[in-house]
Amino acid sequence: MSIENKTKIAAGLLALVLVIVVVFWLWPLFSQIRETADSFISQKNRLAELEAKKENLEVFAANRETYRDSLERIDNLFVNSREPIGFIEFLEKEAGLAGISIEITPVSPQKIEGDPWESMNFRLLLEGDFSDVARFLEALEYGDYLLQPLNLSISRMEKNEDKVSATLNIKVYSK
Repeated sequence: MSIENKTKIAAGLLALVLVIVVVFWLWPLFSQIRETADSFISQKNRLAELEAKKENLEVFAANRETYRDSLERIDNLFVNSREPIGFIEFLEKEAGLAGISIEITPVSPQKIEGDPWESMNFRLLLEGDFSDVARFLEALEYGDYLLQPLNLSISRMEKNEDKVSATLNIKVYSK
């Protein structure tokens, strides 16, 4: 065998060893480096999210008293579904202030699909002057409770043309 052939064989073996080293050692090493870098970036992003949440919590804690008043006011918008006495008293008080008579029929609490909160329906039978009934409806609109009128029917009373009878169905959101 000539030196030239031996050189070719040695070069071929060296190339084969280099390919084996690259395939079995360097390729997995680079893959592991890539996975580690991706994991590092993911952890860095998660750390940035946690730091932002921490800052938000610190701001919330610093303004806790301000938020407490607002949260209490929001909580008071909802009727207590177990004991809606406060809401019924509100209705009776507003009816009295408007000078109308009221008959209230509550319905069991329910959670309707698509509604953000549980709700209760009330049927209100109202009697009085039209302007007084309108004043009562305005008081409901600007009242302290989160409610939605479902339907309203008003008819003139036969015995007295100045008076009206109204039926109002409302949905009141509850907690």
